[in-house]
Amino acid sequence: MALTLHLTCTNRRKEPAVTDNPMHYEWTGTTVEEASNLLRAAEELLDAHMKALAPGSAMTRLRLGRTAKVGIKVSLDLTELANSASEVQALNAAYTHDD
Repeated sequence: MALTLHLTCTNRRKEPAVTDNPMHYEWTGTTVEEASNLLRAAEELLDAHMKALAPGSAMTRLRLGRTAKVGIKVSLDLTELANSASEVQALNAAYTHDD
């Protein structure tokens, strides 16, 4: 499985690498766990920026969040995961058929 979230992480703490544009972040991951962590990290980064924009007021952040512009591009390749699931299903079918 491959996931790219454009909102490349090279360290173990999963901090985003800052690209040429200091407000453009990019992470890459290759496992289900990394994909989940990256999506969570992107959400936390959005939350942090919204808190900086409207500190102390959750309602203001909620309203601003409906109109604040950001760019996000998610590319999720589940080919390997789907292939693995298909292989397991085929093995299970063969095993139960042999009984």
